[in-house]
Amino acid sequence: NNLIFPPPAVRGRDIGMPGGGEIWLGYSQTLRPCISGLTLNLDMSATPFIKSGPILEVLRHILDRWDGRHLDPRQIKDAEKALKGVKFTTNHIPHQ
Repeated sequence: NNLIFPPPAVRGRDIGMPGGGEIWLGYSQTLRPCISGLTLNLDMSATPFIKSGPILEVLRHILDRWDGRHLDPRQIKDAEKALKGVKFTTNHIPHQ
């Protein structure tokens, strides 16, 4: 099973979701055996992603009514749940 999600320029417009997410449309391809040989099966696929951007902007979308400074215990739990397993890159530190 192979999932293909083209880059935004090719993919076109993404579908926005509440809470700072978006749905990316792509394709799923599988190779299946059949009587006459192998068959290539292509299906449409959709998967949720967190919108890219500065982490503070992402948190503002994820957390409803966040003042940008203080997080209450409920907001911390919501942020941890939403960002678990998410990979981040830094682009403000030169030479790294």
